[in-house]
Formats: sequence, C-alpha cells, structure tokens
Amino acid sequence: MNRREDEAIKILKKAMKKKKAQTKPNSNEANEIGFLLAELYIYKGDVQKASKCLAKVEASDAKFSLYKAIISMMDQKEQEAIQHWETFKEIQNQTIPPSFNEEEFTEFKNAVYLLKQDIDAAATQLKKQ
Repeated sequence: MNRREDEAIKILKKAMKKKKAQTKPNSNEANEIGFLLAELYIYKGDVQKASKCLAKVEASDAKFSLYKAIISMMDQKEQEAIQHWETFKEIQNQTIPPSFNEEEFTEFKNAVYLLKQDIDAAATQLKKQ
C-alpha cells in the first residue's frame, strides 16, 4: 500500500464511465473494473465504498464472494463473512476439489485482521503528515 490508491481510483472511475457510455459495454470488462475499484477501497479501509462497487458487479465468479467475505470481516460482521466464505468455497470447489474446513477460515480471518491493521496504521501515519 503506497497510498497512491486515490490516483488509481480516479483512473478506474474514468474507465468505468467510458465503459458505461459505450453502446455495447462489455460486462466482463465492467465487472473487472468494479472488482479493481472494490479492491482499492478495501486497501484504503473504506468498506462502504468497496461494498457499493460490488453491488454494481455481477456475481459470476468466486472473487465476488471472497471480496464480500473480506469486507464483512473488516466491518466486524463475522457471521456474514462466514456465509460469504462458504459461498466462495462452494464456487471454488466447482473447479477445484473440496477442501473447506474451519481452520482455513480462521487463517483467512487472521489475514484480514492483519490487512486491516496495516490499513489503519497507514491511515494513521498519513494523518500525522
């Protein structure tokens, strides 16, 4: 996180606006831009904006549920995160052999907590400047 997310967000918003203005927008491209925007907002710690980006994306692959699980964990909604995590694993298991277990979710949860701590620390550091 080099705090250049705002610059990237501006670029992606322009790309999304251009995509929406096309007469036949490619939904795959629009979805990918939406995922990238959501990811950047996650890195900024703005889970509300990340969630709004995902609301405009078609839930066509496992990434959607994974991002929803991350957002829910960062927003301290563990039960909701578990539901999204299980959906993520179900979709993933359609192409990869099943391997879900509670220990795996705990590892995921810990990784999201560490990510949130890094984001909060970066935001605090930015405010001090």
